[in-house]
Amino acid sequence: MAPITATFALFLGVGLTGLAINTTRLRVRFGRDLDKPAKEAIRRASRAHGNTVEHGLTVTVLMFFAETHGVGAAWLQAIAALFLGARVLYAFGYLTRPTSPPMQIGAATTYALEILLLNLLALALFG
Repeated sequence: MAPITATFALFLGVGLTGLAINTTRLRVRFGRDLDKPAKEAIRRASRAHGNTVEHGLTVTVLMFFAETHGVGAAWLQAIAALFLGARVLYAFGYLTRPTSPPMQIGAATTYALEILLLNLLALALFG
């Protein structure tokens, strides 16, 4: 069992569902005849969702293996909480202005947490 990873996946799933609903909402709102601002809004929404899927899947798999190979619960809980916060910052920043500080902080934090998780898993596997 991997209760920390399962809890993380639950919260990640809630966030991903919200981002997907936002993308669909914009597509319904703007219809088929899209002007440039409408296309940009849909593109941003789609990328915020897609980017979170990409990183979320990677972190979920790494967390599962880390948890099942004995990485400490405190590490995993901290990584999970910080990752979810980073993705909120990233999505907010990307949806409002793609080069905003929240987006940049969220992206940098995401990469840092992935690297940390990779190192923790490597230590658990190879000592």
